[in-house]
This record gives sequence, structure tokens and C-alpha cells, in this order.
Amino acid sequence: MSFYSMFFGRNTQADLLLAVIGLRECDVERFRDISASDDGTAISVYTRTGGGNRESYPNVAMRKLRWWLSSVDDDFDSTYCTDTFVVPDRWRNDVIALRDPLSFGIRKSFARHLAKTLRRAPTEADLMFSAIREEEAALARTDHIMANGHTFVPKSDHAMKVALELAEKNGGKLRSCWGILPLAVTVTLHRNSERYKGAFCRWWVEEKYWGPGAGWVIDHDYWDHCVAAFGAEFPMSVARISEEIERVEAKK
Repeated sequence: MSFYSMFFGRNTQADLLLAVIGLRECDVERFRDISASDDGTAISVYTRTGGGNRESYPNVAMRKLRWWLSSVDDDFDSTYCTDTFVVPDRWRNDVIALRDPLSFGIRKSFARHLAKTLRRAPTEADLMFSAIREEEAALARTDHIMANGHTFVPKSDHAMKVALELAEKNGGKLRSCWGILPLAVTVTLHRNSERYKGAFCRWWVEEKYWGPGAGWVIDHDYWDHCVAAFGAEFPMSVARISEEIERVEAKK
């Protein structure tokens, strides 16, 4: 899950609004959110594919649609951008009604239009998206930290084994995040202090996975244990993590 999604969530009608323009979330690279104009004439898709990200994430499937109008980078952070689509006249009132479908209902013709996308035969992108979501759900049931929102840091042998097993099925790499690392975690109990400015807490637990200079610190003792415990069963995953550990250490 991205930091943006963690902090801001997303439109609860995202799947329906995407279907209006013939898309599913898996069709949009680095999708973050979606919204519709008050008058139902336009739909705006928010992604992290602006600025310097455009070359790596061209979002061709989205931008080749006949309803696509423009793509504009954010002023505050140009790595984000908004793509705007024109809503066909016949669906504009239906898009407005999506704000509260229980009150306004959904016309049969509009429901059939949405179903063309929502119930389409699974594409390769659909299957991959489903696999990613299943993996995310399995990882979410373990005790872990997600470092920087993208790296799985297990806090127990069970969490490590679950992650290694999932990665091994995919050639040694997780689908839903950048990877697995046995980072050293420092746990501090704060008492009678402000967690955030103006937010006083009697106590709160802080788990830090970074060291001096905001660098990551590998827990080598734990990793040696994991290699001995899981190396034979999950060789590809363990080898990939070992390579990543070398890369992290080389940055110091």
C-alpha cells in the first residue's frame, strides 16, 4: 500500500467511476484516487505517474481511451498528476447519482454499461491484480512493519515464513511490495509526551527501523537464524534477500 493510500484512503465509489470510462484499477499504473465533477461531466484519475515518472509509467491503456482529455502534473509534487476524462452525455446524470446510489438508484442501461468492465473476462492484468490482493491479505495477517510503505519487515519467524513462502511461489519475490528485509527494529515506550504537535498521549510505542542518518540497519543475527531455519525450504527467496542486504550495506 502506498503512503498516499495510507494517509488519505480513496473514493469509496472508485471501482464504479473507473468502470464508467471502461477501466479497472489494474488498468491504471500507480493509481491513487478518482473523483467526478459536481455536474457529472468529467472524471479525474489521480496517479503517481507525473513528472519524472512519466517515462517509466506511461499509462498507455488509460491515455489511449477516446474519452481521455488531458494529464496535468501537480504543482506541489509533480510526481503526481491528474488525468481528466470527458463523461459521455448519456451517463452524466448517472455519474451524479453514484454519490448516493441507495437514494438515487442505478438505471438498468447504466448498470449494463458498468458490467461490461466490472464483469469482463479476466485479463492478465486482472489476474495479477487479484494475486497481489490475495498476497496483501496474507501478509496483513502477520506481525510486521512495512518500511517506507513498501518493504516487508517481519517481526516474528511466522511472519518471515509466510512472506518467504509467498515469494518463493513467484520466483523469490513478493508481488505486492518491493521486498523483504530483516531490519533491526528499535522499540521505545514514550510516556506523558506529545506524539504529534498538540496531540498529548499518556504513552505510545515507537518502532524505528532506521539508524543514524536515516539509514536502514540490518539485523544480521536474525538473518543468520533465518538462513539456517528457512534457506533450504525457500532458496530463491533467501538468495534474493541476501542480495538486497548486500545492496543496503553497500550504501553505508
